[in-house]
Amino acid sequence: MARSTVDPITRIEGHLSIEMEVEDGKVTEAWSSGNLYRGLEHALEGRSPYDAALISERICGVCPVSHVHASSFAAEDAYGIQIPEGARLIRNLAEGGQILHSTILWFYNLAGLDYINPLNALNATAADAYEACKTYGTSAADFEGMLARLKKFAENGQLSIFSGNWFDCKDADGNSAFHLTPAEDLVGTVHYFEGIENQAKASQICAMIGGKMPHIMTSMPGGTSFVPTAEKLDEIIYRIQELKTWINQTMIPDLYMIVSRYPNLVGMGKGDGHFVSFGVLDSKSREINERYLPAGMVTVDEDGTLHIANVDVDKITEDTTHAYYENHAPLNPKDGKTKPQWPKEGKDFSNKYTWCKAPRYDGQPYQAGGIARMMAAYIRGVEPVVKLMDDAMARTGLKIQDLDCVAGRLMTRALEASYVVDKMADDVNELIALMKDGKAEYYTPAATTTGQGVGLWEAPRGALLHTETVENDVITHYQEIIPSTWNLSPKDGKGVEGPLEHMLLGTTVTDIDKPLDAVRIVHSVDPCTACACHVTEPKTGRTFSVVTSPWGVE
Repeated sequence: MARSTVDPITRIEGHLSIEMEVEDGKVTEAWSSGNLYRGLEHALEGRSPYDAALISERICGVCPVSHVHASSFAAEDAYGIQIPEGARLIRNLAEGGQILHSTILWFYNLAGLDYINPLNALNATAADAYEACKTYGTSAADFEGMLARLKKFAENGQLSIFSGNWFDCKDADGNSAFHLTPAEDLVGTVHYFEGIENQAKASQICAMIGGKMPHIMTSMPGGTSFVPTAEKLDEIIYRIQELKTWINQTMIPDLYMIVSRYPNLVGMGKGDGHFVSFGVLDSKSREINERYLPAGMVTVDEDGTLHIANVDVDKITEDTTHAYYENHAPLNPKDGKTKPQWPKEGKDFSNKYTWCKAPRYDGQPYQAGGIARMMAAYIRGVEPVVKLMDDAMARTGLKIQDLDCVAGRLMTRALEASYVVDKMADDVNELIALMKDGKAEYYTPAATTTGQGVGLWEAPRGALLHTETVENDVITHYQEIIPSTWNLSPKDGKGVEGPLEHMLLGTTVTDIDKPLDAVRIVHSVDPCTACACHVTEPKTGRTFSVVTSPWGVE
């Protein structure tokens, strides 16, 4: 039995390993293993919900805004608080800024190098790149300047962030696994660097509202301590408009360039058609099914028939059969336990092999993420989303049942950014109107100090749940289910794979040493963990191992 190890897969965050067994060039078994125990839930017990909201942000430096909001929602549910309209709009703006930051970062700087080969761009001319821009309707830039920078970079031999990215991989037909022309690679490389600048602009919106980013300081149970001024709103509006232009004129056209050049992404990493969305960006009604991106449990049949059900929190459970925790029956998070139990024998795929529990809804695994939010919005008839999705499917020739794959995950999440930036502009205008009328309020105090609450929200990577029990302003029980736990779930007690494990089954592996398509599938769900990938080929008994640091030095 052979082992092929890539540890870690770079361009993601955290500690994850994916182990695969390959026979006749196809993945036949897959296991997803979270390799780090955090135990933050225990750190929140004995504290005030106001402390918990800020501490829980430390779960993640990429999506901290979502955690402070989900924790605040849980406290507000326990305390019976409804925050004022001004606070709702401020939260939406901070959350929207984080969604844009995370999406741009993911599309270009994390997943982008699975498709863009900056070294191949050296074979292009600036004139060719301008023609490519015309073809796809994407924005032009200083291509001569980028070519000069790339040439100096390549001659130096220190490829840094571009090293270890398997640009020499081949498809099954023997041709390069990187399909862009040199001119298209040059366009993509320029936009890769623009992505760094533009995700920073989105993050600056969060910092203006939250005092700093990551880990904003102004959101709390009851509302926000941020009181906007005309000057602050001018700064925010300016960035929203810049981001709107860049997303629509650069990122969306680049999406279509990648999807058109990589037809093999359609069907790659196919899921089972189940999606979970808890909804994000509150509307005036505060109902989760009426959020700008609404909640819903979505099923897409093979023939494209769509189903959606309202979220029932009581149907959510976590299974620990294959997780490094004390065994117990699947529990609802309101009753959940976090009792770590590292097995003496270590990782064992027939027993326990991950620090991730296995979330289930009504006993079934569900995929979370931008695709889940957009599917829920599409079925619930959110008009701008329906138009974006219908136009995209018409342009690509894809049907709704085709979207549960790498191509569909790229497409839906990029389109979501276009929708979110428009809603941010709407929220700023609504906030300005409230301020002009003297009706902008930002905080509602609690009327009680005891209760149990659940906060349902979305992080950029998907469905997020915080739940807490509070007695006299002290938390006695706290549990979270984060988005990547849904996607990176291990097998449950019935032997049913988690979503990512299922997506990897049947994946083509042309080179056991460099399972590029498997990495593309992993990146398509944007796991909030760094990732290792292990491949087994029983017929050959080969063993391969390479370690690549996050800084690109092998």
